Amino acid sequence: MIWKSSCRPLKIFRKGLSKINLKGNFVFREKPKRADYILYLNANNPIAIIEVKDNKHSISYGLQQAMTYAKMLDLPFAYSYNGDGFAEHDFLTDL
Repeated sequence: MIWKSSCRPLKIFRKGLSKINLKGNFVFREKPKRADYILYLNANNPIAIIEVKDNKHSISYGLQQAMTYAKMLDLPFAYSYNGDGFAEHDFLTDL
């Protein structure tokens, strides 16, 4: 298996999937969310999200955000990285 990461943040939401807010008579879309890294199994097959934080935060600090993004894209793995180590969530086994 060869792991490749994106070299720049990629938009998580496709057009029409960003959150819509209503305030009075005004309707607007929120700014699309971005993943720090998306790992690909091959060119068109993303497999995991990696959320990166600085090492002032705990290793698992960004894991919930990575899990949210992975659920949006229906990916099996979510990782958080803080420069000192990784935290992982595997949606296949729910661990």
